[in-house]
Amino acid sequence: MITWKKKLAAVGICAVVLLLFSGFHFFYEGGLNYEDVTSVQEMEGKTLGGVVAKMPDASAKIFFESLMGVKLKQYKSFKTPEEALNALTNHQVQAIWASDVTGEYLVKTNENLRLMEFQDTDEERLSFGFALRENESSLCDKLNAALAVLQQDGTLDALIAQNINTDDFSNLITLDEMQTRTKEFRKTAGGTIYVGVTGSVPPIDLINEDGDPYGFSVALMDEMGIMLGRKVEFIVLDNETVFTELMSDRIDMVFCYGTSKNHSTTEPAYLMSSGYFPMTEYVMVVSEE
Repeated sequence: MITWKKKLAAVGICAVVLLLFSGFHFFYEGGLNYEDVTSVQEMEGKTLGGVVAKMPDASAKIFFESLMGVKLKQYKSFKTPEEALNALTNHQVQAIWASDVTGEYLVKTNENLRLMEFQDTDEERLSFGFALRENESSLCDKLNAALAVLQQDGTLDALIAQNINTDDFSNLITLDEMQTRTKEFRKTAGGTIYVGVTGSVPPIDLINEDGDPYGFSVALMDEMGIMLGRKVEFIVLDNETVFTELMSDRIDMVFCYGTSKNHSTTEPAYLMSSGYFPMTEYVMVVSEE
């Protein structure tokens, strides 16, 4: 007769075996089976990761296979660049894709990472700008006019040099340092512009450990707010839901977004402002640990 004590012991043994098997499987996939990737061709049969985008993982896998000319084992998406980096350093993925500006930032701010280029082109692929609802053409025109002035007088180039094309990201502008947040400005300012940020395209769009934006997005929107005579409020959102929030009127604009003719043949259901920073190519970030 099997007593309850024997049943409990059997269940415990099974649980231990399952845990050991799971740990071995993870270790094998991420440890023993891990190899440094030194070229795009070596991504054949490997797993690629990246921050979640509008494409589902299956479509992203096909898209990057066509760009890289290899057959991937799997594509995994992650909510934030930090989660994608953790997966890379833990060898759950063998590379993560990024825009060239983000790839360069990740290498500058993380040891044992390097870039692996896989596109031979000098042609601008897209330009990052503001995304707005279709009924916000008036605001879009005002943003474009302000951007044009900032480009002409050199302010935009200065902001890019200070916040993007730099090797020191330790002392970037914070929300508390915005001129548009001072009492003097708010007394004379018009309505508020609600700006959605996700932190998914650093250093263009950065979120600190407290969950607040800082750096280029804050610096640029401070200048834009002054020129438009509007208060600026940032709303931090998930990259997956930022467009849902835009279309539901929770925010007036998405700070960092870019579109490409290569991605879709349909007309987008939103407006894009003029661009403020170009992207030439995608890159792969790989670990050398």
